[in-house]
Amino acid sequence: MEQWCCYKGNLQHTSCMSGKPALKGNLLWTYSTEGNVYFSPILVEDKLYVVTEKGILHAIDIELGSLLWKFSDSHVISSPVLVDNILYFGTKEGQVYALDGKTGEKKWRYQSGDIICSSPAVVKDTLYIGSTDKIFYAIDVSTGKEKWRLKTEGIIFSSPVVFERLVFFGSERIFYAIDIIQGKVRWTYKMKTNIYSSPAVLRGTIYVSAGYIYALDMINGSRKWIAEIEGDDVSETAVLTDTSVFVTTRTYMKELDKIAGVLYSLDSRRGERQWAFFSWDNISSPAVVDDFMYFGTGEGRIYALDTRNGLQKWTLESCATQFSSPVVGNGCIYLGGNDGKLYAIT
Repeated sequence: MEQWCCYKGNLQHTSCMSGKPALKGNLLWTYSTEGNVYFSPILVEDKLYVVTEKGILHAIDIELGSLLWKFSDSHVISSPVLVDNILYFGTKEGQVYALDGKTGEKKWRYQSGDIICSSPAVVKDTLYIGSTDKIFYAIDVSTGKEKWRLKTEGIIFSSPVVFERLVFFGSERIFYAIDIIQGKVRWTYKMKTNIYSSPAVLRGTIYVSAGYIYALDMINGSRKWIAEIEGDDVSETAVLTDTSVFVTTRTYMKELDKIAGVLYSLDSRRGERQWAFFSWDNISSPAVVDDFMYFGTGEGRIYALDTRNGLQKWTLESCATQFSSPVVGNGCIYLGGNDGKLYAIT
């Protein structure tokens, strides 16, 4: 079965996978979480894991859209990651948890110095995560014991990306590349604004949203290109395909006196605009399967577009006006909204 086992789907945060797309836009089921859903779910085999704004983690059977178990011992405020049937996540209380993915039973808990907003990355026997205490942590996944820590210059909201021997993340205006074994800084890059989004990496290039879209060389941090996007400062994680970079923002349309959400497609080699899609109010961060791109909008609609040209493939009405980033797998998409529902769509 296809899996979307961590934030943005994979360790590179591309939000893109090959597989069977949701072709028709038919509603399969809804699940009521009793709380708004803004965090992206994860999908592993026959289970979905989703966090509500109340901080409760739900494990859901994807066949029936029914609850398997809940975790509410601490306030979860980011998307979890599941590796080898162990679920890892951070909390508002500054804790990192490891739970059994089948039962929700606690394996271990680690205490950091402050709130943890970022989603962890897990590679082999190590979990990597940042905290608002300005420290980046490497934790042993078997024991929950700290391996190393790195003091940064600012608080960390950014979820880390791991590629080869490096882990990448943002800390206020400084973007870091760290050696995953030694915990030492390889290089840094200073942005023009704070980094709230997570980086994404593809073919040796790191893409970072921090007011502008930056394309940086993975090895030495040199800038390949920078793209200024019309509208609000870009703060969402970029979505990557082989040829394109997709980003969302909002812009004021003076002639209509309205705020519009905008989804831009940029050429990944030069950062030049390829096409744009407009919707009223806001557009959630998308997810991609082959040539299908999925997202929700402030109009209460869920869209599928063709990634090549931005043309609409289908749309579905809902009661929500804000959405999480979708997850995709096995011919379905799953996303939550501010109506307290999780949607399964084929």
